[in-house]
Amino acid sequence: MKRLALILGMAAAVMPASAKWGSDITFVDHEGYTNLSMYDCWEESPFRTGKLTLTPRIVDNPDTEVDEILQFAPNDSPKVVGAQRSRFGSNRFGVRVDLSDEDQFELTPTVRYVHVKLLKPVEGRVMLVGLGSRDDSTDPDQYIEQFWEVSQNSCTPGKWTDMVFAVKGAGGITMRSLVLVPDLESPHIMSSDFIFYIDDIRVNNISTPEFKYDYYTTNFDKLNGQMTRSDRYTRAIKLTSPKFGAQAVPVNQDTDHKGYYDKTTLYPLTVEVGETVTPVIDYNGNWMNAYCYIDFDNNGRFDIEEQENGTYGGEIVTYSNYQGKNSAGQSVGNGNNRNLPTFKIPEDVTPGLYRMRYKMDWSEVDPAGNNSDGNTIMGNGGVIVDVMLHIVGHNATATVNDFQLNGEVLAANGDKLSSYEIPAFEDFKVLISPENGFENNGFTFKVGYGTIDTEGEANRYDKYGNPNWFLLDFPLSQFSRDDDTMVIPGRYIFGNILIQGRMAQVGTRPEYYSVNFSKDREISRTDRHLNSFTFTPDGGQSQQISLADNTNPCMVYVEKFDKDIEVYTGKTVSTVIDYTGRSMHAYLYIDYNNNGFFAPALDVSGIPTEDSELVSFSCYQQKNSLGKSVAQGNAPTAVPVFTIPAELQSGKYRARLKIDWDNIDPGARTEQENNKIWENGGHVVDFYFDVKNPDDPEVGIEEINSDSETEIYDLQGRRVNEPVRGNIMIVNGKTTRI
Repeated sequence: MKRLALILGMAAAVMPASAKWGSDITFVDHEGYTNLSMYDCWEESPFRTGKLTLTPRIVDNPDTEVDEILQFAPNDSPKVVGAQRSRFGSNRFGVRVDLSDEDQFELTPTVRYVHVKLLKPVEGRVMLVGLGSRDDSTDPDQYIEQFWEVSQNSCTPGKWTDMVFAVKGAGGITMRSLVLVPDLESPHIMSSDFIFYIDDIRVNNISTPEFKYDYYTTNFDKLNGQMTRSDRYTRAIKLTSPKFGAQAVPVNQDTDHKGYYDKTTLYPLTVEVGETVTPVIDYNGNWMNAYCYIDFDNNGRFDIEEQENGTYGGEIVTYSNYQGKNSAGQSVGNGNNRNLPTFKIPEDVTPGLYRMRYKMDWSEVDPAGNNSDGNTIMGNGGVIVDVMLHIVGHNATATVNDFQLNGEVLAANGDKLSSYEIPAFEDFKVLISPENGFENNGFTFKVGYGTIDTEGEANRYDKYGNPNWFLLDFPLSQFSRDDDTMVIPGRYIFGNILIQGRMAQVGTRPEYYSVNFSKDREISRTDRHLNSFTFTPDGGQSQQISLADNTNPCMVYVEKFDKDIEVYTGKTVSTVIDYTGRSMHAYLYIDYNNNGFFAPALDVSGIPTEDSELVSFSCYQQKNSLGKSVAQGNAPTAVPVFTIPAELQSGKYRARLKIDWDNIDPGARTEQENNKIWENGGHVVDFYFDVKNPDDPEVGIEEINSDSETEIYDLQGRRVNEPVRGNIMIVNGKTTRI
């Protein structure tokens, strides 16, 4: 097999021939340049007046070593340029390289990129200054400053860095010299001079550095990289395991258009050793290809190998097309293929957590993405999504320990949790046993592999940024009220588990899901009453909660825990509220983080924020939750359509429907005379949403798919069968003009 130089996810030493634009300038054979000197853009600089003099020199390369992260030497040239950054120069002081006639180049309206390798000991911005003249100029000075460009990337102190500068001009301008300014910061903050080195000047059309000091790198800016087209996007990545079923991680690239998504902090996809699994990238668009990688040796990169049959393997586990073939060696014709072949999880892999990468790209096995001119992954509307993959052994078990003060966490049968071994992926019931004077206040739950910290999170992530373990919180609200027990779902039971009970002194723990009135408060009027409310999830059945039994007396606070409302991640939910009496306002809350509280966060425009647990309301300060203006006295009681977050874990979530007047406090309005909730005929009803993943085959609802009938609602949340063209409506959970 042939091991490729793509181990870091980049073609580290490969530049397409079409990308060349002028020769490389190196300093071993004194080719490509005519002179070296120091230059300062400040005209009164002592280096321009002649008061001070510094001279750059050709010196031995101080760092030709193989880098630990890159696994190759970023600059093995024996000779480089060494120079001194003087604190007596301006912030635009640097080394000047006069180009030979054959290496001078034209500054055109088309953006080109100048690459310069730089080694310096300090952080700080870097600039490139171009000296030249117009071809039709009669000025005898042919070295006039034409551009001043700050580098596109930052320099890594103490390491060779490939600095990249985007340059362009009006055309007809010949560039004769380049000045590398190593430190654009003010010299007034410098306490001493420093030595820096430059080498390997290249002018081409490649916008990204030749190498990056980054684990699991990409050939574009991970943080700020944006797609340049909107007709192509990734909805989700999926993986189906024979044992663990269909699993999905939403991406929703159509909303933020990012190129890279780090989903490694989410709960991992799970597979078993030896099984054959099916990956899918849910993508909108054509003429693209799909790729998957797994870092089996956990070394911070994806190592790929060319097989004897011409396909690629190693840590690229499957791909739909590269040079006309997929990973199974099958011909894919013109390459318009996104169907990933199934692949087998090795039988001998050590059970644990591994980084997995999904990539949508065009005919490129480089895990960092296609970087060739005209076919970049970003320009083509591609994506890179990193997730964690949990590989489980046969007959896996979990080891449970507890650690806390003022009590114990026990198995439900009373066994102590000290290296307590239980079957993996089976529900586990625990019991909280506080000391005298203390009471149960929930627990934190850490699960993963290796040593788990009892205090803090010092070893939560490895040096590559991969999680060693996950942290969850189980509040008091999830425990049985009768005996302080709770069932931990089986999906959280694996590896090493540390349960840390929170014991609160009696009388000090907060009241979860509280209200601002006594829960035995009765409604003090008979002309208003909440009869029922109904939820209809997209692709599911209508489900109703009735309050017909809430009479004589009619209570303000009601618990309806006998029937859960089934909804689906990433899907919209419409609501119908049957309320007798003068118009009141409705507010719906969901405790997404299961911490025992509802957080009603609104942005400056009065719309719920992304992390708000007030998910929908009919009227607050004359607006509904979509930002639509409504009249307080005529606002419909029904709340607008809302969407269950696509990334929400399956499970039960406490919810609250509140009928109140112009008030988002989940505890209800009680402070204003004549508008107290019990005097207004309001209600607070707590119940549960049972959230399910529509891709889970056990859900078994055929209607849930991308081809399901489009449901349209008005801005008040009412279903519309025949919308009027030109009106703004809600289609699949998004406002749009019909």
